[in-house]
Amino acid sequence: MGSACVEALRYQAGVIADFQKGVLNDKPLTSEEDTGGCDRAFENPNAAAHEHVADMPLVWQGPAAYAWELLVNSKCSDEQIDATAIVVRNLHKQWQQRADQSSAMLPAVTRSHSSRVIWLGGGGCGKSYVINKVLRPLALAFFGPDGYLAQCQSNAGARLLRGRTIHSSLGLAASSSLTTVALRLTGQRKIKLERTLPKIGALVLDEVSQVSGELLHANALSFTYARQEVHGLRPPEYMAPDNLFGGLPLALLAGDFLQLPPIPSSSSLLFRHPTSSYEHKQGRAIAQSFSTVFQFKETQRFTDPLLVQILASMREPGGRRISEEAWSALCRTKVNVVDGIQDARLRATGDWMETGYQWSIVSLAQQLRSRLAAAKSGKVLYYIQAIDRPAHSCAKEDYTAMLMTPSMTETKKLMGLLPVFVGQRVRLVTTIMAPELVPEREGTVVGIELRAADKAENMSAERLAACHKTGCCVCSHMPEAVYVKIHDFEMSLLPEQAGSARGGIVAIKPHTATWKFKRGRKGAERSGIEVQRTQIPLAPAHVKTLHSLQGTTAEPGLVAHWGLPKQLTKDAVWLARYVLLSRIRSLSALLSYDLPDREAFESGPPEIILSMMDELCSPDRTATSEDCKRAREELGWPSRR
Repeated sequence: MGSACVEALRYQAGVIADFQKGVLNDKPLTSEEDTGGCDRAFENPNAAAHEHVADMPLVWQGPAAYAWELLVNSKCSDEQIDATAIVVRNLHKQWQQRADQSSAMLPAVTRSHSSRVIWLGGGGCGKSYVINKVLRPLALAFFGPDGYLAQCQSNAGARLLRGRTIHSSLGLAASSSLTTVALRLTGQRKIKLERTLPKIGALVLDEVSQVSGELLHANALSFTYARQEVHGLRPPEYMAPDNLFGGLPLALLAGDFLQLPPIPSSSSLLFRHPTSSYEHKQGRAIAQSFSTVFQFKETQRFTDPLLVQILASMREPGGRRISEEAWSALCRTKVNVVDGIQDARLRATGDWMETGYQWSIVSLAQQLRSRLAAAKSGKVLYYIQAIDRPAHSCAKEDYTAMLMTPSMTETKKLMGLLPVFVGQRVRLVTTIMAPELVPEREGTVVGIELRAADKAENMSAERLAACHKTGCCVCSHMPEAVYVKIHDFEMSLLPEQAGSARGGIVAIKPHTATWKFKRGRKGAERSGIEVQRTQIPLAPAHVKTLHSLQGTTAEPGLVAHWGLPKQLTKDAVWLARYVLLSRIRSLSALLSYDLPDREAFESGPPEIILSMMDELCSPDRTATSEDCKRAREELGWPSRR
């Protein structure tokens, strides 16, 4: 390893260690670092200026006036205003009845008029926009810089909301037990949560459809445990509506249950069964205790009226026939293969996203799309093979199959063959520096620190000619590091060299993880081999499974594989198709493999899902136009424009 690279990696390790020490000890952080439990990739919640133009004196007029100013300046639609009115109404009542009238701030706990609301709506309806543009700055204004927390099940969703994953904010690991007994606060987790959660006055939890009943229950109970001493709470009463989440003045659940459920699907909040765990039943009870459900019906993401028509038909109970024009437009997205020659349109999709339900499709797409993108940009594509070390000797065919394992879920997210080129958009697959550099954080490759044998000046003439001819180079050794410029990240982890700024650039070095390779035919009894895999912990950012793509807008377009496993239930098939189609803005930004027949888009959502949604979010709690009108009148907001 070159001395310059060794020094850079050593320097980076020191910076990361100092950063982590500061996070753990809760020392004041500089403007270059994470503050307030929010992602520094977005605005610092401690900063005086937030993403709004409301004047600070407006806080003395209360949440109603402040929220209205945010709504107007953010150009929110009438539906978005209605949704906000349902949330702010009780918040304003709390403000009017606050004990300390000498301060415009609200206390972080309430004994009455708690706001417990669920926002439901399909992808692109504008929920996240209102959360970021209105609710977040509103909460920061009335609860202070540490008084707002946005949670999400996924890292990608948490970044969108400038928040944290549920596990991270609760100090839980992926393997942590969610049983009631195991959730009692001890050790470092107790110190962390008792330092952060008592200050929070507003909680927004997005992607609620992907949250298990056990995790929602763990969330509520952990808040109560962490806040009991500061706010005088009694943990046995944590399920009372006003005491939920430790007596928070505002708790909002948001999402769309017409999305793929968590795995296993039996852990979904929709699922009710006598054999479900106590914690799952409590999680369902928490969701059912939320007093108001607001249903978004408009769409903000989509720019194509034909796409809007198809999605509306899919969501219509019982289904609805789509027009010939809409069906023809959808059929035009089919990828044509004539005499083995692929559709010419694919050549222009080097920067498009690609998705499929199965890893067997996604793993192949990761390779093909990377090669297409590298060729389009005129860059050499380097193939980095993982180093697998089985716990015991195995046959050559087993070792080959081991490297070809398609599912990154099985291999601890490390690819068997990583394709990478300078200029490629990639994502992290392991935590480099929490809470900043975590899985799904994206960046652009700016350099590859190759081993000496793989550098052009040391290659044989024959190998060098082959690389130039094919545009590809298979690395004979694991690179020392891949340098990635992380998007919206300005910390300097590497030493400055020759006056060049290195802010935001991270050296991603090889990472080792242990996984179990299952050998033998699928479906038959398969023996496992424990394997240590070493690989650069990156993956192409533009290719993801359909589960990972949820909540994302596929920009600038999407190559979609509609094929689904035969063992999927009818309900799961409908959900997968709906999720896939709702990721794009327009049908012109879609290319389709294995497009299903017309009936798939006209049959409507499965009745069992609709009935489970009605049971969880009963229609008698759904806010009507009259409820919204009354809320706007109480807040002094004008009627619908």
